[in-house]
Amino acid sequence: MRTFCFKRAPRRLLITLSWLLLAVSVQAEEAELTLTEAIHRTLTDSPTLRARGFLAAAQRARIAQAAIGPAPQLGLMVENAAGTGAFSGLDAAETTLSVNWVLAKTRVAAATASAEAAASRLTQDRALAQLNVSSQTAQHFLSVLRAQGLEALAQGQGADATRAREAAQRLFEAGQGSPAEVKQGELDEARAALLAEEARHELAVARRQLAAQWGQTSATSPRAQGDWTRLPPLPTLGALETGLAASPHLQRFEEDARVLEAAEALALENNRTLWTLNGGVRHFALGDDLAFVASITATLPQSTRRSARQRELSAERSALRAEAAGLSEQLKADLFKLHAQLANARHQVEQLDEALLPLVKGALDHYREGYEAGLYPLPLVRNLEQERWALERERLELAFEAHRARVALERLSGLALPAPALELEQN
Repeated sequence: MRTFCFKRAPRRLLITLSWLLLAVSVQAEEAELTLTEAIHRTLTDSPTLRARGFLAAAQRARIAQAAIGPAPQLGLMVENAAGTGAFSGLDAAETTLSVNWVLAKTRVAAATASAEAAASRLTQDRALAQLNVSSQTAQHFLSVLRAQGLEALAQGQGADATRAREAAQRLFEAGQGSPAEVKQGELDEARAALLAEEARHELAVARRQLAAQWGQTSATSPRAQGDWTRLPPLPTLGALETGLAASPHLQRFEEDARVLEAAEALALENNRTLWTLNGGVRHFALGDDLAFVASITATLPQSTRRSARQRELSAERSALRAEAAGLSEQLKADLFKLHAQLANARHQVEQLDEALLPLVKGALDHYREGYEAGLYPLPLVRNLEQERWALERERLELAFEAHRARVALERLSGLALPAPALELEQN
């Protein structure tokens, strides 16, 4: 089974997620933004990722702190002073200046390893966050494209309504039509204008949501660049499930396991015998003499504490394994669902492109010519026009359903799926 380093996955997805949009929009007068650029900007300026960076800095400080062993203790002890008789005052005092050293080299190493494991877990969390914000950016980018597509459809529908109204006007002036047909054309134009206005409102909201991905408060943003009509390819379900073992959603359990292992090693080290050396100089006031003193103490381990900690960590590892197994099965079910959605959307779009849309467009052209020649009634043409634009909208929604499913598949699997073999169409 092919594996890859997950920590590089968001960078790979930054490049390969651009499969969604592979043709440049024709509106050259407006600044344009590609999906790759949007994801790159999110990875650079996302407030969520910036917060992750601060957490990583805090953990680096914890590692440095863990690497510092216990500080030596300086002690001063006075004995045989301020008593009675010969021990009154300080004449018979014994003063000891000492230093205590805790021998905790292995304990410090274990604490440092535990802090480093936690840092590795934070790195995994940041990588997963990068994958998630990249996926969210792609979804918001698709929403912008969808609103642009709806606006274009409304404009096309308005152009058809204008054409029908002008034809009705000509027929009426020639004495072959009625003013009702002219008014009907005006009504259809007004409805198309309302649809276009609704699409512009959706576009403003979608742009605001996209801009929020990189912390921008303005709703204005460049026009989304890309041809949403091109469907993403359908990866095999087997390849998705095979690569699922390397999913970042499952890899985080491996990091959690390493954190527990480091915690267990630290707990065992903390329960080992801890030796403390004490050395110093003692002054005898009676003879004004000096002498060296030394001692060693040991903190004895407690078997009950070690046993309780081991049971705790063992239970946590069992919980991790159970959670990982449950998530793995859920991810497989989610992959199956998304794969089916992508396959179904592709199939329905193919049916629309190959059969229904050509059929209704051919019939519409025929009956339009017949209506303008006075052979067919207006309601027949209007019904075909409405059917045509309903199918066009259905195709748009199905195409975006396919694109969204593709983005979700990449997020769940963490795989950079193969992009379609299409070249960018430059203006």
